[in-house]
Amino acid sequence: MLMKSLEKKHHAIFVTLSSVFTIPRNVFLLFVVIFLIKICTGYYLHYLATCERPEIKISTLAIAGGDTFSYTGAMENYFNTGKYYFFNGKENVYAGRMPHYSIPYYFFRLFLNQNQSYNALIIFQLVMESFSIVLFSMLIFKITQSASIGFASIIIQIFNLSTTHYSIQATPESLSISLLIIITYLIYTYYHNRKFTSLLFISFLLAWLTCLKPYFIILYPIVVLTFCSIYFGYENIKKVSRLSITLIFPLLIFILPWVIRNEIVLNKFIPLQISVRAGYNYTKSELSLKRLIHAWGENSHFWEPKSVGCLFSPYAEGPCDYLLPEDIYTKKYTKEDIERLIIRFKNLIQNPSSEEDSLLENTIEGYRTAFIEENTVRFYFLSPMERIKNCMVHSGSYYLPISSSFACYKSYQFLIKFVQSCIYWFSLLVGLPMLFMLVIKSKQYLFMLFIPVYLILLFPISFGLQELRYFHGAFPFFLFGSILFVHKFLIKIVKLKSI
Repeated sequence: MLMKSLEKKHHAIFVTLSSVFTIPRNVFLLFVVIFLIKICTGYYLHYLATCERPEIKISTLAIAGGDTFSYTGAMENYFNTGKYYFFNGKENVYAGRMPHYSIPYYFFRLFLNQNQSYNALIIFQLVMESFSIVLFSMLIFKITQSASIGFASIIIQIFNLSTTHYSIQATPESLSISLLIIITYLIYTYYHNRKFTSLLFISFLLAWLTCLKPYFIILYPIVVLTFCSIYFGYENIKKVSRLSITLIFPLLIFILPWVIRNEIVLNKFIPLQISVRAGYNYTKSELSLKRLIHAWGENSHFWEPKSVGCLFSPYAEGPCDYLLPEDIYTKKYTKEDIERLIIRFKNLIQNPSSEEDSLLENTIEGYRTAFIEENTVRFYFLSPMERIKNCMVHSGSYYLPISSSFACYKSYQFLIKFVQSCIYWFSLLVGLPMLFMLVIKSKQYLFMLFIPVYLILLFPISFGLQELRYFHGAFPFFLFGSILFVHKFLIKIVKLKSI
């Protein structure tokens, strides 16, 4: 009798929790609760960030990211002058960033002032983040058929601040992460129901994502491969071809007005953006310096106090807490040569000169060539691994505006950073291996594994970039893998029959 009573009670709890993911009204209420929590969290993060750095505040809810000027800044110029451009410090750039991220901002700007428009943009990003959390947890529930695990994934994501940190910035990082999660859910749904509506949503959202982050255009062949795994066989080639055309058609619709506009304004065919660097004003010596630092396996970001890049910048935010490694020198240049290079580069930044820029570029390229000749194995194998380490091996919470040296620091904030670090490291160590195992089992998980692998290959390896935001799109998939690992562990190791 007792066992039957416990089974009935357990079944009732399961039905109650399951209704959160299966009944539309409950799903909507879940979304509302998550959104209210996230908007309060976003306001708190905004308070902490602007308390320490008031100059980044652009509205009640929004803060400026490093690229805000080239996104919403360009759209603000369009609103005021009728011309879409941003100023890169040297000249106006008319095809630097695609306008698709800033179109919602422009819509708000039609009937709101600038402060209100930025607030509306941040609210929109928080709505998208909250919606992606709901779909993420529904995906977990569909795969595990465990209401408890699905509900646990909601709790984890409410506490997770990695996306919320970007949701209050007027840059496309948060929105692109939300779109990745939504697209992943839709791909899984299409894999099982094969409904045309799911394909349409995938097509339009993938087109939007590509316009936000052009490097995600590589996802198109990955989605097509997913179609191939669904419709396997020679007789289905025509069907896959039709699906592929449907998939890419919205992208053509999205970029065609942009291509026509660029042809009219610049007399150039520019389908995405004017260059890999989006028209930013990098000097020749600056690009050479980045390549030299990346060859060493080091970080070139000047705003990171614990990086080589900080040592070369006259505008570093605070003192540089970094010493030049002893193993970067060669027979051609010594520590003293690099120290002189730092002084010359800082002077060039403060006193621009095309002649000095060319001379410095030649010097830096000579150093880089000498380093590669004496450290061939390191350059091709060890330095890329070092850059991957710099990109992935960190506290998992350093990006938060929380530090004991900050004016608004309170002792309880240490707990916030500790929780973020625990979530990050567990997801990284457990989630990535789990994704490989899932793909071996079923090709429906290929898209989820491809994202982190692609971002690693593209940024720290190919471009040498190690900034957090370039790799942050991978984190939801690590989290996904780690949650599925916990479910497998509880079922197979702990021997729980149902959870």
